[in-house]
Amino acid sequence: MPVSPRAIASTTPARSCWWLRRARCITSTAPRTPGANLRFVWLRRVAPHGATGGPRSEPRAGHATGPPASPRSITALTPGQRGRSETDSWGRCLSAPGGRGYKGPNPSQRGNRPVPDPRRFRVGYLSHVPHPSFLETAALHPELEVVRIPLDQPESAVLDALRGVDAYYVMASRDELPKPFHVNAALLRQLPDLLMVGSTGAGYDTVDPGACTEAGVLLVNQAGGNAEGVAEHAVGMMLSLLKRMPEAGAAMRAGRARDRSALMGRELRGRTVGLVGIGNVGTRVAEIVRLGFSCPVLACDPYLDDATIAARGARKVEMPELLAESDVVSLHLPLSPESRNLLNGESFARMKPGAIFVTTARGNIHDEPALHAALRSGHLAGAGLDVWEQEPPPPEHPLLHMANVIVTQHTAGVTHESRANITRIAALAFADAAKGLMPPRIINPAVAPRFAERYAAKLGRRIA
Repeated sequence: MPVSPRAIASTTPARSCWWLRRARCITSTAPRTPGANLRFVWLRRVAPHGATGGPRSEPRAGHATGPPASPRSITALTPGQRGRSETDSWGRCLSAPGGRGYKGPNPSQRGNRPVPDPRRFRVGYLSHVPHPSFLETAALHPELEVVRIPLDQPESAVLDALRGVDAYYVMASRDELPKPFHVNAALLRQLPDLLMVGSTGAGYDTVDPGACTEAGVLLVNQAGGNAEGVAEHAVGMMLSLLKRMPEAGAAMRAGRARDRSALMGRELRGRTVGLVGIGNVGTRVAEIVRLGFSCPVLACDPYLDDATIAARGARKVEMPELLAESDVVSLHLPLSPESRNLLNGESFARMKPGAIFVTTARGNIHDEPALHAALRSGHLAGAGLDVWEQEPPPPEHPLLHMANVIVTQHTAGVTHESRANITRIAALAFADAAKGLMPPRIINPAVAPRFAERYAAKLGRRIA
């Protein structure tokens, strides 16, 4: 904080107080906001007792020169304020009332109080956020107001709180969110003023995109935010299955003496990897296996052309060829009406004998009973499963009790880095909307015009 000119004047000789006018000129009364860019201006130090001459006199021998060491002699100025250049050669303030450079009162202040900001964009979330990065990022954007809504209260109270927000930051995992708060037509009818929904991950299993579009609600996800974590998980499963690590671990824990040659594995290097879907995660998997293990990569993705898939490190093929030629088949596509039960008994029968099946995508894309049958018959050598029809699967699920199956509980993208990244991306998407910008990663782009109309009607400002 700058020193009060009145306090200094009471202890400073009149002849050395010429610089107080300058202190008054550049001392800011504007509120200090965290993160604001600050410019520091050094005030000329007070002339010592007995000094001769005016403000231009040279310092006497034995006295310090340059800026004073005390932090009280520093005044912080925001970029919009004027600094040292607003004084004449004698330190007189030209921009003060009555000065030649006076331009009138600062319109951003009224009686030394800031003008209230327009209504902030309110984002509500239930109970908790996946990572502190969401709140930390949101705090950097004063246009946002984040509202925590506890779940340990009646359903009606939760709904009342959701009615007071502009955007709903919804949990993406089905097993973490109570069904009454899944975003569907029934919920949206109770939230007629909701403008936007953002999921906590790349997936949006708890959201009905069609219902959002019908209601004029914009839906965004955090695609790509956890791509590294999921890709590493998928490749880790491939390596573990080819080296038969689950079987070796089960045999050791059971205390069974077995010949090591009975657990002989295979190497990933040079084997053909087939990717069903090659978006953010699939592209990263292709890069890892191609560059790290010299694997030829095939990809089946009906939404991308040959050149795009080639740029992502794979060769475009149709599903029958991918199944027949791949030593490892890995799923990297969202669950949709078109992809539901895409991998069924017929698909598994078309795969190479001894092939490996891996999925870090979504449950219900593959048929679990059909996969169990293909593994039990020995046609497939192993499977790595991170996603399930029911999450978590019941303890008696037969796939949980097979030694050649690696199982995880939808944790492929649950890393510290991925959680920090996806929550940061989510906060930035809400901040874009708060600033009147259309956010990226929109799932239902057809709703954009209606969303813009509803946004303007509710908030009184337009969105670009």
